[in-house]
Amino acid sequence: SDDVKSQTGLQNSHSLVRAAGMLLVVLLGHVDLSVGSVMAFVGAISGILMVNWNVSPWLAVPICIAIGAIIGAWQGYWVAYFGIPAFIVTLAGLLMFRGLTQVVLGGQSLAPFPEIFQKISTGYLPDLTDSSIHLLTMILGVLIAAALVFGQWRTREKRKNNLFEVESMNMFMVKAVMTAVVMIGVTYIFASYQGYPVILVILGVIVAAYAFLTNKTVAGRQIYATGGNRKAAELSGIKTKKITFWVFGNMGAMAALAGLILAARLNAATPQAGTSMELDAMAAVY
Repeated sequence: SDDVKSQTGLQNSHSLVRAAGMLLVVLLGHVDLSVGSVMAFVGAISGILMVNWNVSPWLAVPICIAIGAIIGAWQGYWVAYFGIPAFIVTLAGLLMFRGLTQVVLGGQSLAPFPEIFQKISTGYLPDLTDSSIHLLTMILGVLIAAALVFGQWRTREKRKNNLFEVESMNMFMVKAVMTAVVMIGVTYIFASYQGYPVILVILGVIVAAYAFLTNKTVAGRQIYATGGNRKAAELSGIKTKKITFWVFGNMGAMAALAGLILAARLNAATPQAGTSMELDAMAAVY
């Protein structure tokens, strides 16, 4: 049913957030085993802030993401500037933050979270009308499909201008039509239920940001260069230690966001949250 399809997307959203951060770590040739424990720890902190101390989610969420970034940067510091293998550093983080989660929560779950916080993982975009089809979602789907087709055309023209071989116009049109049909078809499934989930919009922004970072920026090219050949990258003037430090800080922030999404989904901060999810993140990257 449409409900099952929508709920499946909601349940797997935190995996995609983790994978976005893990992508950069893997590109550097490293691995982060601590992401599941960081998720649980940040979820526990969010429970203390919002459930016990009644801190507004608008303040608690940035604080939690900042804590995750600090944790990631702390681990990246040992990897980048002391040369300790990331496997060892993050394995220590896995054990340490899992234990700290137990300490923070006292072995118990904290619930419930404020309703507005739960909307991060369970909410849907508002509709413009009361019709059976979610109009705002359909409009967004058509715009996204048009943007995807335009991006394909722009890439083709750029390759053509640089004298690269490109597919024929007929083949391009077939590919463009298929892209539009798939995108609008998926959108219709959501629109016939309750529309796009809020978390799907967040994921779209994250994916677009990481695609831009890795494909269109100097930092993205430096990450690929560092992972491909660290010595050559250093001789080219790339500050590989700084890149490694920044990437692990980013991974910590993404793990924190994933922990918040999971806590909002469960409507509880639990000591068992995030168990073995670092393996899911690495698998999702590939």
